[in-house]
Formats: sequence, C-alpha cells, structure tokens
Amino acid sequence: MTTERVTADFWFDPACPWAWMTSRWMTEVEKVRPVDVRWHVMSLGVLNEHKLDELPEDYRAAMTTEIWWPVRVCIAAAEEFGDEVLGRLYEALGTRFHNQGLPRTERETIVAALEDAGLPARLADAAYTDAFDGALRASHKEGIEKVGEDVGTPIISVPGPDGAEVAFFGPVVTPRTQGRGRGPPVGRHPAGQPARRGSTRSRGLGRRVLFSTERSQGLGRGSGGCPREKQSASAPAEDSLMSRYGPDRPLPAARP
Repeated sequence: MTTERVTADFWFDPACPWAWMTSRWMTEVEKVRPVDVRWHVMSLGVLNEHKLDELPEDYRAAMTTEIWWPVRVCIAAAEEFGDEVLGRLYEALGTRFHNQGLPRTERETIVAALEDAGLPARLADAAYTDAFDGALRASHKEGIEKVGEDVGTPIISVPGPDGAEVAFFGPVVTPRTQGRGRGPPVGRHPAGQPARRGSTRSRGLGRRVLFSTERSQGLGRGSGGCPREKQSASAPAEDSLMSRYGPDRPLPAARP
C-alpha cells in the first residue's frame, strides 16, 4: 500500500540557532516519514520591531540592522527563483552561521552560501535594501497568524488526523546527549539513528502530529524571538505546545 505523503510548512529565520536545530531534525524526518518540507521565511526583525525597548541593548542594535540581512537574501532568492530554492539556501547559510561560526555580518559569508546553493552572488545585495521587505512581511504574517504573536521561530504547520491544519511553535530540539558529554554539534544529527519517540502537540488539540522527536522541551520565547527555558504565557503548563522530554536543566541563553 502506498502511503500518502504529507507537506509540512516550516517558517524560519536563518539567523536563529534554535530554528536551525529544528530544521535539521525536520530534514531527518523527511528521510524516515512520508513528509515533504516546504520552507518559508519569517523575520525576527519584524517580530520584535514593536518591542525593541523590551530587549537587551545588544539585541536591540542587531534587531534593527544585521538580523535583517540573511533573511532578506532568502526572500529575494525565493522571489526570483521560486520557493524551492529556500531549502538549499537555508542549509548553506545555516551551516556557515551555526555550525562553522562564520559571521552573518560579512558579505563574503552570504556570497559563499549563495554560491553553494547554486544562486548568483548578486543576491547578496538584497541584504542592504528594503526592496523585498513587503514580501518578507507577507511571508512572516502568513506564519505568525497561525500561532499568535507570543512565539518565536520556528513555526510548523501540518494537516492533522482529520485533515484540518495544525500549526505550532517549535518543537525546540536540544543537542542529543551521549554518555557524560554532549551529543553532535549544533545542527548535526547522527545519521541513521532513529529519533526517540515523543509527541508534538498543538495547543488546544493535544493530539499526536506526524513526528517522532529527539530530546526536546516545551519552551517559551526568549530575547529576540528565539526560545528559552520558560513556558509561554499563552500556553499553560497543562496544555503546552510540546510534551516535555529530557532532563530538567537550563539551556544556553538564546541569541539571534
């Protein structure tokens, strides 16, 4: 019997390390489940532009400048070449930002990612102009309206068991622990190792949705829109966005 494939819509900002970890988990899901990921952009800059005075000073500066640059390049690429280029461009950018620790503020980093993704280097110019901000805001709005403003990145939307859309913030996937040490570096997944079973829950539905997860925790929004160890105000503990797994320990401070 042929299993019908399901599309999972995934909204990300390439600057967010937590969205990056979840995106790598999603690429593993594609290998072991009948799921196809459709990538969309959202923006930590848009998310926080009305809350700048609530953020720490260093975040405030980033949210009005450099946080916009990579995601503008992503939306410019999608506008010219179609949404299907987003997955490979996100992988090229995320690998440089979050695995290799290269600066997202340097044009050379973005140009190298574009070339890796088979895209023209000239798209890097989009980082420093608001020419594509209308399309960026529209994509952001499409994702955020599914879950509400009191979340960060990423957002995932899938069809539930009855066919109705189920959208949620997260899941936030923490690095796998092996023995006494940490697991693979941020953004890497041990190839060929099946994920531990866990249930991803949508607020108000409490039903299992498609995926098995590794060590993951229900987290609220942190400074700048990336997650932190805190229950979201809009999701009480008894009805969280995710069932909680793993040791009850604080996570590293989330930075954009």
